[in-house]
Amino acid sequence: MAKITMTYEEMEEYFHAHYRKVGGPGSSFVHPSFFDTVTYGRMRGGSPVQPWIVEWEDGPVLVGCYRVVERRDSFLGGEESRDYIGEALTDPTWKDLVVEAERMIRATNDHHHCFLEGVSVTASDTERLASVDEAVVLDLTLVMGS
Repeated sequence: MAKITMTYEEMEEYFHAHYRKVGGPGSSFVHPSFFDTVTYGRMRGGSPVQPWIVEWEDGPVLVGCYRVVERRDSFLGGEESRDYIGEALTDPTWKDLVVEAERMIRATNDHHHCFLEGVSVTASDTERLASVDEAVVLDLTLVMGS
């Protein structure tokens, strides 16, 4: 896999543009935070003199078939909050997971946790496994920070 390197601002626009490209409604809420920092930005007198450079692996984050799941949260999401069960993803990339994070935020209405920091496979026993088109699909939880 190749590494992608760009400034933090370019990275945010890269993922927001992808979200718009796949037909996401409105502006995006997710701030990707799963990268490795290459160079920290530096400020002088309140102005940036060196951008924050970040890097991440291009390509699948996980190999296999997965779906993002998240329970509603009436405390952070209010009465409008609802459970989220995403579509089945084969070999999901960070682009796929950013789109799923956007959809999840819109469903759960939890705008407080908007930093996508990682992903965790949560299906560890057979009762949590799902079947989509006769393929085994494992549940994922997106690690979201605030």
